[in-house]
Amino acid sequence: MPRAKLVLVDDEELLRNSLAKSFSNDGLDVIECGSAEEARGVLSQGDYDAAIIDLRLPDGSGLDLAREMMQRCPSAPVIVLTAYSTVDGAVEAIKLGAYDYLTKPVPLDKLALTVRRALETSKLRSEVSDVRRDLQSRFGLTSIVAADPAMRKVLELVEEVARSDARTIMVRGESGAGKSLIARAIHYGSPRQDRPFVQITCTTLQDTLLESELFGHERGAFTDAKAMKRGLFEVADGGTVFLDEVSEMSDRLQAKVLQVLDDQTFRRIGGVEDLRVNVRIVAATNRDIEQLVREHQFREDLYYRLNVIPVFLPPLRQRKEDIPELVRRFIGVYSREFRKAVVEVAPGGMEILMSHSWPGNVRELKNVVERAVLLAKGTVLQPEELVIGAPIQTAASSFRIPPEGIVLEELERDLLVQALGMAKGNLVKTAKLLGITRDTLRYRIKKYGLKVPSE
Repeated sequence: MPRAKLVLVDDEELLRNSLAKSFSNDGLDVIECGSAEEARGVLSQGDYDAAIIDLRLPDGSGLDLAREMMQRCPSAPVIVLTAYSTVDGAVEAIKLGAYDYLTKPVPLDKLALTVRRALETSKLRSEVSDVRRDLQSRFGLTSIVAADPAMRKVLELVEEVARSDARTIMVRGESGAGKSLIARAIHYGSPRQDRPFVQITCTTLQDTLLESELFGHERGAFTDAKAMKRGLFEVADGGTVFLDEVSEMSDRLQAKVLQVLDDQTFRRIGGVEDLRVNVRIVAATNRDIEQLVREHQFREDLYYRLNVIPVFLPPLRQRKEDIPELVRRFIGVYSREFRKAVVEVAPGGMEILMSHSWPGNVRELKNVVERAVLLAKGTVLQPEELVIGAPIQTAASSFRIPPEGIVLEELERDLLVQALGMAKGNLVKTAKLLGITRDTLRYRIKKYGLKVPSE
């Protein structure tokens, strides 16, 4: 592990040398500077992890230097040293963002403790910065493929909406077109990006459970409410709530969501206190919500509140210029996951992909590439390896129970052994072949005491 780099700026040579020796013995890489000019030279050479600055320097103000260092390297904490007569300057440094200030003469153990804590802060800031960069890379606007002009127009609108103060956005599009990616891009392209992004699909939970997930509940609100639970609106305060398939929400819950939109308040189930939150709501649906409003299956007032800024996501068949780049990305993802050397699609294979209508949109394309990479024999996907629109084979259509009957567990065990052999022990491939999760596969392997062959 590289040693943490500490910049020590003090014109008292004896003190500076003594502190540098002590910190070096503690495992730090210390850079000594006797003046502001020397410190500015260090700034031009690269990053550092923390700095100690005496506010009284022979060639300028330590306060000015501290300000400059904090601007140049915001993640590196600055500790200021000051004599009694310049405490006001130290207080000013704290207001500017300095980590701490200590009055000379400072006990070495106290300074060492402050430096350790400052370095921990620096490490935490660096980790947070790395996480933010990773989230931006995975979910920001740059993560969305937009080679097609139709998709580029969508992203232009998304970028503008993300930076705005809009509280409600409706993302419209067919199933599998990428509505959740757009919702995340809106969040991570907005000033709310440092606050939570929470997502819930309104079709996955019963009405009462969905209400509890969204609004939370108080202890004792119902039979199983053994403790207070915060809802997603509360958790996402300052951030974004993504309501996927919002058109499937019951009329009662629609009314409660409308209240959040109207006055940014709600109550937990069983609660008596109004809670105030500041959230942006991104809603998505693949249904004709206007028709639902006309049929009185969706509240008209909620529709108008959600549909302030509609974002229409075109289906993949209307943005085919995106297909080659999407395929390249998916190949990269699944080649790493399955440890395969696949790098591209043969020209004939790409023609097949470009000519398909993709009723399942990007999700269908992703599944086709995933299966092809999983079963690929070489580094280039051939046309015959791209199985599109293959009928789903069920046990009833592919297997007939003989007149004498079967032992189901023996059949299951035999299928597991066959799949493990075909996949050469690769659990990811085996699970894909059987259409089950890896956790389920591990359970079955343990249940039957099977030996996993080595790859």
